[in-house]
Amino acid sequence: MKAARLALVGDFNPGIAAHASINQAVALFRAAHAGLLETAWISTGQLRPGDETLLRGLDGVWCVPGSPYQNTAGALWAIQFARTHRTPFLGTCGGYQHALLEYVRHVLGRAGADHQELRPESEFSLLTRLSCPLLEKSEMVLFPGPGRLRAIYGREEAGPECYHCSYGLNPAHEFLFQNTALKIAARSPQGLVRAVELEGHPFFIGVAFQPERSSLEGKLHPLVNAFFLAAVERAAGAGLSPAPGSLRPSIRRATARDTDSVVAILREAARWVEASGRVMWRDSELVPARLAADVEAGLIYLAECGGEAAGTVKFQLDDAFFWPDVPAGESAFLHRLAVRRRWAGTGVSRALLDWAVARAGSLGKRWLRLDCEASRPRLRAFYESIGFKHHSDREVGPYFVSRYEMDLRHPARSQTVFKQAGS
Repeated sequence: MKAARLALVGDFNPGIAAHASINQAVALFRAAHAGLLETAWISTGQLRPGDETLLRGLDGVWCVPGSPYQNTAGALWAIQFARTHRTPFLGTCGGYQHALLEYVRHVLGRAGADHQELRPESEFSLLTRLSCPLLEKSEMVLFPGPGRLRAIYGREEAGPECYHCSYGLNPAHEFLFQNTALKIAARSPQGLVRAVELEGHPFFIGVAFQPERSSLEGKLHPLVNAFFLAAVERAAGAGLSPAPGSLRPSIRRATARDTDSVVAILREAARWVEASGRVMWRDSELVPARLAADVEAGLIYLAECGGEAAGTVKFQLDDAFFWPDVPAGESAFLHRLAVRRRWAGTGVSRALLDWAVARAGSLGKRWLRLDCEASRPRLRAFYESIGFKHHSDREVGPYFVSRYEMDLRHPARSQTVFKQAGS
């Protein structure tokens, strides 16, 4: 499998602590995942709006601290490229500020939006000097509601996080983000915006703090780790055999408008299994209202190929029904893994499993666990071929299932799926 290619967009300066810590974070990730990540620093002066030469084929873009940049337009172009090409993106400190600016200018159509540090005379300062600059200061962050950032941390507040910034979102303009896809993901204890995330994007997060700093203490921050894994996910997807009409499956959380597609995929899979004389899921389990509740809870994910829903999976962090005998908090669980018949054999199911491995790992889980009907030897062999180990057989309600698990802290197992996906 090819390594993920990640661009560090910013004007590298070895004297900037954040830049040194980013290089150390990369080293920590490589030590745990040899051969899975390649990085390159790209200065903003090398980037020209509309020119994709240096960005095409990337699996991740990190817009790093160190603003004002040599070329603001170049930094904004890298962010726009990641947003519109669904490339995993992380913006920290100055990168976060410019992610806000790019969105307001190019998505909300407010071309006059500006940064007070760059144009103090601007009549539309989206980003202004903080009343209390956060230079080498630490502060807790609070997550106001469900979202990817909160899921990465696994709790309602986190920190203290390290800051080195003097500018932030002007509170007078926070209203611009109401009812948009760019959601407020974290706030300070005083209620000021400290992070955003883009709904519907594979991974697009901007934070005002510098999570990379933890690497200087030998610790890979969970947000940085999740970002690297998102890039690896994308690279793994690129290595799959192309599905009809698509270059690669993309995976995202299902929304309410996807409920009918989820129901259709699951019912088609159930009917296909029933044709061989076995029951996969009972009709009562596939009623739209029941599945809509799972979608609303953020548990259902879709694999899309060429804009078409090709497969689905349910990803959850507790499972007292099928796994009542394992300790709480150490596992992620999979259910409802299904692929439309016309996409069978094209790598969609493996892409979903690759994503689940990376997702569970980014949440700090030790185990990824799933189950299947014990009477399906080919399906059991498939799971075993990609690194799952048989845990036990168990009667659960009307089903007799074989339970499988993957140890995500064991390098040989956790990398098996990625390797297989590129074969």
